[in-house]
Amino acid sequence: MVNVPWSDKGEKTDPLVDDDEFMIIDSEDATPSTQNKRVTLLRIGTSFSIIGIGTNTPNALLQIGDNTNGDILRFDTERGWQFETNGTGDATRMRFRALVNDKFFDIISEGGTPVATFLAADSGGKVGIKQTDPQAGLHVDTGLSLALRNVNDINTITTEADMMINYIALSGEKTVTLQDNDTVRGRIIVVKDGLGNVNLPTDKITIDTESSALIDGGSSTEIGTPFQAIRFICDGTDWFIW
Repeated sequence: MVNVPWSDKGEKTDPLVDDDEFMIIDSEDATPSTQNKRVTLLRIGTSFSIIGIGTNTPNALLQIGDNTNGDILRFDTERGWQFETNGTGDATRMRFRALVNDKFFDIISEGGTPVATFLAADSGGKVGIKQTDPQAGLHVDTGLSLALRNVNDINTITTEADMMINYIALSGEKTVTLQDNDTVRGRIIVVKDGLGNVNLPTDKITIDTESSALIDGGSSTEIGTPFQAIRFICDGTDWFIW
């Protein structure tokens, strides 16, 4: 390793580096202008100080830069954790990995109240909301607020953001189409006649699918009773009423 800007007596030795910077770089490439890896930069100023690890141009108080997959930051506690990067392009991920199995990670409030708990376990991870010992994949010990979209007398197609489609006006036959992108195992959609406007045979809500997915073995179903709601759940291929 090479100490670039300062001598062991605290004297500046590199004119390319500002007086308030201390840089350690790879001895195989001791040129700060071209070195882009294994760089440690400490910049000390009167208003603030910043540190760059793996970069000589940090843009935050602490910036860790690396252009390869692998470990970024490790906490070697009794049961350690580490931040790591994986993938490239749209598949790039930042991961927070438990280095020992069956490890809890908690988010707590200022006063110490648990807000969320994550259990990292190869046998099956769990998430608890207001629950420090989750007993299911998702264990919620508080109220839920789910997405509801009011529809005003038009045909519509579901989106990834929908949970409940609620018709607040209806004249004639209107259709709700379950889109192909919602054909995911476990996906739930609810369709309801919110104001009781269904009036057979003319005023009704028909539910069908965008392509070839079936609904209880058929191509469509309908709401034919005022204020009726139908719940749909998908198995990844078709939809079922439950």
